[in-house]
Amino acid sequence: MEEYVHPSDKEHMTNIIESCIKTGNENWQDECRFRCADGTYKEVFDRGFILYNENNKPYRMIGAMTDLTEKKILERKLAEQQSKQLRIMAEVTIQAQEKEKNQLGKELHDNINQILATIKMFLGMAKAKENIPLDLVEQSYEYVNIAMEETRKLAHSLVAPSLGDIGLKEALEELVGNANMISGMHVQLYFDENYYEKKLDENKELMFYRIMQEQMNNIIEHAQATEVTITFKTVNKNIGLSVTDNGVGFDSTQNKKGIGLKNIASRVELYSGSLNIISALGKGCTLEVCIPC
Repeated sequence: MEEYVHPSDKEHMTNIIESCIKTGNENWQDECRFRCADGTYKEVFDRGFILYNENNKPYRMIGAMTDLTEKKILERKLAEQQSKQLRIMAEVTIQAQEKEKNQLGKELHDNINQILATIKMFLGMAKAKENIPLDLVEQSYEYVNIAMEETRKLAHSLVAPSLGDIGLKEALEELVGNANMISGMHVQLYFDENYYEKKLDENKELMFYRIMQEQMNNIIEHAQATEVTITFKTVNKNIGLSVTDNGVGFDSTQNKKGIGLKNIASRVELYSGSLNIISALGKGCTLEVCIPC
């Protein structure tokens, strides 16, 4: 037997059998690499049964081997795939964080910073005059209100909502209401009669909220849509979300996803869900998400 065991495994296997004999045990088992007739090695699960005589001396050993080669190959492939998937998810997460930082910087620079610069200019003009013109004060006051409102919107988009207090349904209704007011689109939100919000834990509720937030941003920025329909439904033990717009659409067969859709996909995959995107040029887009309750 020692002649056929791989040199790197030989000492280990010999020690197991010798230890078994010294303690009088009858059974042993372990994995090793065993040489075949063609000189190649296979990974096997080896087990033996030691027979002892009346003087408790071993005189024979019988056993069997199970070829684990294919199983080991599949295990290694699976481990590689899992490692690759984790790297992809980490990359998508980092890209999403970078996107959020870029959007934050753009909002601060292009919007809020411009408003504050105007206020500073007006106050400088007022400071240079003995009699401060009332219209400069009023205009500065108005711009301060605008800057405060823009800051509030920016903070609201970055900070996770407290869904535990108001629930996913109310949070989404607020999100849809803001979209209707700001974007000029007609956005409708439906929950079917079977929808039972308390089946979801807080993390899954937040996931759905972020997906909705991301998709609404995608539609506002790229779709040129006028109508958006959002539907939540419960099917068996799954929660389904559907977001349909009548925008310009895109060729989904090209399999090119922007960072927004990649971010949505990574969130869905985290909860063992499914994501389906139906779109064509000039025919709008439908995003379907389904996750276990």
